[in-house]
Amino acid sequence: MLVNKKIKKTELQSLLNESSGKGYTFIERIKKGIYGSQQYRIISIRNNNLSDEFSESSDIVYSNIEIRKKGISLHFRFKNEEYLDCCHFNKLKIMSNDNILTLQIENSIYKLQYKNPKQNNLLIKKIYNEKIYFNKEI
Repeated sequence: MLVNKKIKKTELQSLLNESSGKGYTFIERIKKGIYGSQQYRIISIRNNNLSDEFSESSDIVYSNIEIRKKGISLHFRFKNEEYLDCCHFNKLKIMSNDNILTLQIENSIYKLQYKNPKQNNLLIKKIYNEKIYFNKEI
């Protein structure tokens, strides 16, 4: 679900908690080794709201991925507006090759370019481990 961060912080937090769960506390992050992601460059966005604007723009857009208890969230800034896209682990598809990470988050597809393959592989492993752990709890 792609959301512009212009809405109130409480509404944004409730939407984020509903779709991808609460964030990990500082101590939980240290125990699980979840420190965040490297910076990814967004190559393309396929979404009803942003795809036309993004393809016409020549801006360089970077994003970060956050692993949460029930899913992930992708944060980025485009044309001086901050966006958040988040989803449940069950609605997430990941493909990675040739220094490009493709994320399918509900109705959006993001192609992200990364510089460090080791950090990317580590992030993907952590996402899959959390996804497996989450599915065991259900």
